[in-house]
Amino acid sequence: MNNTDNHLSQVLIRKNVLSPVFLDELIRYCDSMNKTDLSVFDPEKSNETGETHWRVDKNVRDTQHIDLGPWFPPIHQMLWSTVHNIVNPFYNCQVKDSEVPQILSYGCGGHYGPHIDAEAMWTAPSGEVIWKKSVDRDLSFIFYLNDGYEGGDLIMPDLGIRIRPERGMMVAFPSNRFYRHGVEPVTNGHRYAMVCWATVHGQESLEQQNLRLGQQYGCVINN
Repeated sequence: MNNTDNHLSQVLIRKNVLSPVFLDELIRYCDSMNKTDLSVFDPEKSNETGETHWRVDKNVRDTQHIDLGPWFPPIHQMLWSTVHNIVNPFYNCQVKDSEVPQILSYGCGGHYGPHIDAEAMWTAPSGEVIWKKSVDRDLSFIFYLNDGYEGGDLIMPDLGIRIRPERGMMVAFPSNRFYRHGVEPVTNGHRYAMVCWATVHGQESLEQQNLRLGQQYGCVINN
């Protein structure tokens, strides 16, 4: 099995994870709420400065965020049920914790250019350039909330993957550099999705990696 095959085997696609009743109620909530433009995480600058940097760039990402509000408890319960019943068995792992899920809104023209969720190139004091975690994430989750729109496919260009979202579907994959991914522009209608990132027991954390690399290169890494 070649490296691409190995990476492909780590992409989890599961249909009908979310119930129609859950989705109907959540979409009604999303339609009624204000939507706020999202910024783009800047991993290269974060690795360079040791601080977390964000920037708004609609050429890279034209996506809006919807506050979870009263939906946080049921979404949190759904997420951890999914982790226990689907994610942990598939990856033969134990998810440790997660960030707060985000509901994302893509109107006509909404998109997100190909990006990596948790790693960026880092220049060591020696001048060597290596991949390093820029944020503490091991697994990425996407839940698709609706249908009835055109465009908006999930792509992983380095792996030759194109996934057509389906209402109720979940896609999961490692958050590292091998899973660069993006959302193609929505050409008609409105696309809702929910994303989340988790850490896994036994995986090297951002803090542990920074300590290891700091010892290796004789420097202090803050981020």
